[in-house]
Amino acid sequence: MSNLLKLEENLRTDAVAGLFSNISEYRGQDLTLNAGKVRFLGGLCFQVLLAARRQWAADGCKLDLEAVSKDLAAEMTRFGLSPDEFREGPAS
Repeated sequence: MSNLLKLEENLRTDAVAGLFSNISEYRGQDLTLNAGKVRFLGGLCFQVLLAARRQWAADGCKLDLEAVSKDLAAEMTRFGLSPDEFREGPAS
């Protein structure tokens, strides 16, 4: 069974340290990020999510998104990655 972490509504620069810390607690374990309440995704938090995705893949663990809000989907697309691409794992 995968661990569950609910993401904050606003993932702005001031949320980077907390996001990194919260995700890091689950390193080495499967993790599902519930993104149903996310309304804003800043660039630095997006980088934290990408780095986590790569690290989880390198560790042989699953990192997934669930309940992706429309706002988060739009923000991720703005950065050039859809939620579906995130779920598929690291880019080559």
